[in-house]
Amino acid sequence: MKKHKIAFVIPGLESGGAERVVSTLANELYNKYEISIITLWDVEPFYHLPKSVKHIKCTKRTLISKNTFQAIKNNLYLLKKLNLIIIENDFNLIIGFTSTANILASIISKKNKIPCIISERSNPNIYTLNRLWRALRYYSYKNVDYLVVQTKTNQSIFKKFTPINKIKIIPNPLSNELIKKKEKLPKKNLILNVGRLDKNKSQDLLIKAFRNVDNKNWQLVFVGDGIEKDNYISLVEKLGIKDQVLFTGNITNVFDYYNTSKIFAFTSKSEGFPNALVEAMYFGLPCISTDCPSGPSEVINDEQNGYLIPVNDQNALELKLTVLINSEKLRIQIGKNAHHTALSYEPKNIISQWEILINKALE
Repeated sequence: MKKHKIAFVIPGLESGGAERVVSTLANELYNKYEISIITLWDVEPFYHLPKSVKHIKCTKRTLISKNTFQAIKNNLYLLKKLNLIIIENDFNLIIGFTSTANILASIISKKNKIPCIISERSNPNIYTLNRLWRALRYYSYKNVDYLVVQTKTNQSIFKKFTPINKIKIIPNPLSNELIKKKEKLPKKNLILNVGRLDKNKSQDLLIKAFRNVDNKNWQLVFVGDGIEKDNYISLVEKLGIKDQVLFTGNITNVFDYYNTSKIFAFTSKSEGFPNALVEAMYFGLPCISTDCPSGPSEVINDEQNGYLIPVNDQNALELKLTVLINSEKLRIQIGKNAHHTALSYEPKNIISQWEILINKALE
């Protein structure tokens, strides 16, 4: 039987939440569908992809827009290029990821009368678009077959300009590649944070909290990179804890730290979906997370399988860090509960939800 041809459309395939989810979906679905990933930019994949998955690039370089006229020109070029790729490959379904790609995909799908699923990865009240893109989103999202969001919070936001019957909640799956790396290894006195180093992730809050707790023989580890890295390094030096804080940058062996850390701390001001938090819970780490919009409160039951603290509350963070540092028994119990919760995010459970949606769109 001939496989349906599916095209995922996403700006790039660097390290990141949306990119990881697309890569995971491709890895899980390529046996049932003919999968291609179309990136707007020429970026080599950070995550593993099967050889049978085609990677098609709209441009060989990132298009820089210095003014409105240039932005319109660049996006019209991308729209034209994407349209040609869709026609040449005769795709049966387009699946967009992230706002810009979603808008382009929805326009192309309507033009060519191809079913379209789009997936929003962030809270639009936090990550806002300019007026033109907001208008395009408002009109284009009404024409898609389905809009996938990760949380109830985002569903309530997007229903303002997308019919509620088209909005489906499907959380992000864990990566099979990551799951396979889970091992029972000796734990070290490590407090772990995984994510981009930027103001929204608020790692400076964790640095300052770590400085104030009884951290003797403990180390703070940041896995990830970002524009605030130099500022955070300066802060660490200023606080006199340089020897106790490690910045690894973007690495492919994050599982080494998930396996050996004792505590996971997540300090975001907002999330589309807290991928790293669910990963840490799967590895049995007791987690402290800000109760930010959106996601953590849909994953953590406070004081049962983790801790929720108010956004930007350094005192609350210090208190919970102190509790977990001082109680191995509590770390083990909360970690076990966290792992049990995270089992529902294994790929087999999430992919089945995507398959149902894909097959409905293909009908």
